[in-house]
Amino acid sequence: MRYLCALVITFICFCSSARAGEEYARCLDLNYQTDTGLLKCAEDETARLLSELDKRYDIIANHKFFRPWNDDIHSFANLKNAWLKYRNDYCNLLGYSQIHAGNNIGYLTEARCKLQETERFRAELEALVKNYQSTFKPKIYNGQKL
Repeated sequence: MRYLCALVITFICFCSSARAGEEYARCLDLNYQTDTGLLKCAEDETARLLSELDKRYDIIANHKFFRPWNDDIHSFANLKNAWLKYRNDYCNLLGYSQIHAGNNIGYLTEARCKLQETERFRAELEALVKNYQSTFKPKIYNGQKL
């Protein structure tokens, strides 16, 4: 029964993520002719992904397996803040370089960069979870599912 519940939850998450991806694609289709529309699409999708990451971070940070690392000097909050600073600074520099190279869509470049970096970080976070799950079977540690 637990496996069936896990399968249903996974399916719901996949459908939710697929639906969100479809919404982003639809936004791009509707706004491909305007820079401000494209910018809004990228910013909205990035905000949605960051919200997803926050929820995932909370689950991981409070998981018994990761709690000793999180409670030590290393914390998921510090890790996330450092990553956000890196992402924002890097993407800002990328946008800045586009503008000063004569490309007037630097702000779109910056927004797209933030979206891509957020997608990459989400994939890395999921890889961390999958590494844990493949190492500790069953996929439960001290009664907590990750």
